[in-house]
Amino acid sequence: MKNIFVVGTSGSGKSTLGRYLAQKLSYRYLELDSLYWLPNWTAREASELAQILEVEQSKPGGMVLDGNVLSKGAKIAPGDVLIFLDYSRALVVSRVFRRTVRRVVTREELWSGNREEARFLFSRDPELNPVLWAYRTHFRRRDEYLALISSLTEVKVHHIKTKRQLRMLKKIF
Repeated sequence: MKNIFVVGTSGSGKSTLGRYLAQKLSYRYLELDSLYWLPNWTAREASELAQILEVEQSKPGGMVLDGNVLSKGAKIAPGDVLIFLDYSRALVVSRVFRRTVRRVVTREELWSGNREEARFLFSRDPELNPVLWAYRTHFRRRDEYLALISSLTEVKVHHIKTKRQLRMLKKIF
């Protein structure tokens, strides 16, 4: 097993699981958002991001990469592992709301000096409002990953739908 990809909709726990697995397996950990977001919430160019991901994936040793990586240029290869965190929309939206409020209150710095702001929670623009983004993209993301899973060969797939399944997964790594 060379690389582990942790995917799912916003609020599904990708980063939490990714950091856990990387530490447990002594793998490099890479959070896609840290590469994607530049200062002032500017998105990195797709071609540049794909090049960075290619370089990261070519490095020796195992890597845990979390985020919606396949839409950003990451390549899954035989022997890799894909973990799809597929929780209910109600659960992930509630997580995103709590996380966003915490980040606003604590002024937590995210990637490239970016911080979530209270005004994001009141925006009707899903590109700004993380809660609205999670709500609106949940089923689309789910459909994308279900289609991907059905097309993968020679890749170990873990489709996690419950917290119990996640606990079982952590035991096998």
